[in-house]
Amino acid sequence: MPRPWAIISSGCRMSPRCQASIRRNSVATRWRSKVFWSGNSTMNESMSTRCKSPARAVSLSFLLLAPLLLQAQSRTVLDGAYSKEQAARGEMEYGANCAKCHEGADVDGPPLTGDPFIDRWREDNLGNLFTFISTRMPRDNAGKLSPSVYRDLLAYLLAANDYPAGPKELAEDAIEITQLVGKDGPKPLPTNALVLVSGCLAAGANNTWNLTNAAEPARSREGDRTTPAELKRSSARPAGTLTFRLQNLDDLGPGVKPEAHKGQKVQAKGVLIRQSNNDRINVTSLEQVGAACP
Repeated sequence: MPRPWAIISSGCRMSPRCQASIRRNSVATRWRSKVFWSGNSTMNESMSTRCKSPARAVSLSFLLLAPLLLQAQSRTVLDGAYSKEQAARGEMEYGANCAKCHEGADVDGPPLTGDPFIDRWREDNLGNLFTFISTRMPRDNAGKLSPSVYRDLLAYLLAANDYPAGPKELAEDAIEITQLVGKDGPKPLPTNALVLVSGCLAAGANNTWNLTNAAEPARSREGDRTTPAELKRSSARPAGTLTFRLQNLDDLGPGVKPEAHKGQKVQAKGVLIRQSNNDRINVTSLEQVGAACP
């Protein structure tokens, strides 16, 4: 289906043909826009059929697509991310390629079911788990299987952990937008999780440093390396209400000087330590992502 903004960029503006094109591309989302606009169907019908300028049409397209994007971002494994047929194929591949290391009396690999496995991977999208198994497993010949077989294996792991099946197979484009959560839904990350969090760097008592105005930490897979994409996301992440005490900053080396970033927005990576009165982060990486804190 052609994108509405692709139609606009091709040069049609006020013609009836342009209006008809946008109506055709908006039909799948118009009913959502009515909810988005507090039930005012008259206003929505009027807005969805106008094509007075490229800017108006682009803005309209964004508003119509916004509910769909939010719905995609909130998808979890509790919504039925794989099909029973796909999990059955994955079970056969698991028996042939994985069981020898993960099952039996003398195994090399960790268990792939139960709370320890879920706690290691929850509150993260399926993409990181897929990348891990597709680049490191099986241990004796990592990456030897095809992407579709690794997706089948991932589907089987979800089934083996009692997550519900759905009508569709777990496809490549769904992996990055599907979050792995516990059976009772999304929860804060547990203690000892490797995390990424952004906030305002502030001096504390007794030569300590705190991260203030921080949001709930996000899962991280690499503690000492930061990608440009991570820094960009941290820069754009809105402020929160949490405070974390930052530990081990002296261990980061002489090049890291917290004083130089006091009052600035920074990104911290490290191990999360949950405590009843003051959550802490044993920092492994600290980088500035913004100027003065708001």
